[in-house]
Amino acid sequence: MNAQITDLQLAKSLSLEIFNEYSIALEFIYSNPDYTLLKFRETISSTVHALEDFHLVPENSNCSLMNRIIRLEAEHFIDENLASHLHSVRKLGNRGAHTNERGEGGSESFAKRKLELSQLAVEARVLTINVMKQALATINQVAVIDDVKLVDVGVQDQRELVFNALRSQCTKMKLLAGIATETELDEQCASISLLIPNDKAAHLQGIANIALSFYESSYSCSAPVDDFMHLYPHDGRSIKELEKSLCDLEPLYRYGALAITDGFPEDISQKGILCLEAAAKRGYGPAEALYGSLLFEQEEYEQAFKYLSQAVARDDTTALCTMFYYYTTGKACLVDRDKAHFYIMRAIEQDCPVAMAHLGIAYYEGKGGEQDLGLAKFYLTKASDFGNLLAKRYLLVLFTDITEQFQNQFKASTHKLVTELNKLTSKAEPQRKLAKIKRNDLCPCSSGAKYKNCCLNKSKVLPHSALNYYF
Repeated sequence: MNAQITDLQLAKSLSLEIFNEYSIALEFIYSNPDYTLLKFRETISSTVHALEDFHLVPENSNCSLMNRIIRLEAEHFIDENLASHLHSVRKLGNRGAHTNERGEGGSESFAKRKLELSQLAVEARVLTINVMKQALATINQVAVIDDVKLVDVGVQDQRELVFNALRSQCTKMKLLAGIATETELDEQCASISLLIPNDKAAHLQGIANIALSFYESSYSCSAPVDDFMHLYPHDGRSIKELEKSLCDLEPLYRYGALAITDGFPEDISQKGILCLEAAAKRGYGPAEALYGSLLFEQEEYEQAFKYLSQAVARDDTTALCTMFYYYTTGKACLVDRDKAHFYIMRAIEQDCPVAMAHLGIAYYEGKGGEQDLGLAKFYLTKASDFGNLLAKRYLLVLFTDITEQFQNQFKASTHKLVTELNKLTSKAEPQRKLAKIKRNDLCPCSSGAKYKNCCLNKSKVLPHSALNYYF
């Protein structure tokens, strides 16, 4: 295999599943780098699974990706270099989780974060290629391929993607159209002000409805309901129930995650919760974490613990953060500071900015332990550096001299105003011409004689008093 191949061909050489995940990651590398990073993480997770199959490692669905990598290295199935690359992509994938609520931070902050994540996505692509090269060499017992050509990646044409999804029954295309539409929603929400006019709110809700429709059609089309009903005509479940039990899990989860956000009517939100529940019951990690968090908010602690524990086993950062509050609020169980700290630190080890922000706030407020302003500032600063706006606000309010900041802003504004005024007032006065003195006019020297008989033939420079006469 010395001939040059592309990175897509490399992915396909490992498995169709790896190819699908990797190719989707490339499609959104610039338009939605958050999603791309998550897809690269899924790509290396599938690659780890391929290595486990090759080495006959017993499957453990509740084992986290981190521990699976550690196990492969400990048993000398992979070397330190490959393990390092796998851990790097795993951590970069965790950065794909949203650091802020939709619409927070403004368009400038959104654009900055998108650029930063795009750069991380490019880095993750190179690392993922190295992982696939080494994995393929291990599985096929051949030398590592040196020459892999990166396929050109353009900016995703969202209009074409949405149009094609409307004309096709392809479930993948509809899923991608939903993601592209939701990405557009995020960008437009980032540019709005605090007070949204009714027409703008209706416009944004319309975009959200379109994304929701694509997700629903994606999971509905993916469910082989007709075949199932033919085989099991007396099953007794409704078509909608069968769809949720047979469909692809990602669009089912994405429908639920979007439907429970603000703006949707109660019936849609309830439908979203049912979708999350169905995906969680089928073992989809992100759904387990989000559904478990919802149950925790609804104070259904026993069921919440069940789903959160399953998601924590996979190192899901949403679940880890919720478990931190599970053991610090004192509502679900007795306060256990050690367990709370254990869970939040596991999330922080994966570079989760939300976890950093929450721990910083907890240290400032003394929740789960004594107040520690030094550690509060440390974790809030770290979260802020990762783009978390909650941390930025806390830093501004808690650790910045607001009075001094306003004074400096006032001085800067005043200086700018004075500078502009000086520019206006420093312009040269318009020159006024002296009136021409005729020969028979009275002489301006006040002698009473005519100018021709007095000062006409004297000095050509008029005295100051004479000049004043003509101004």
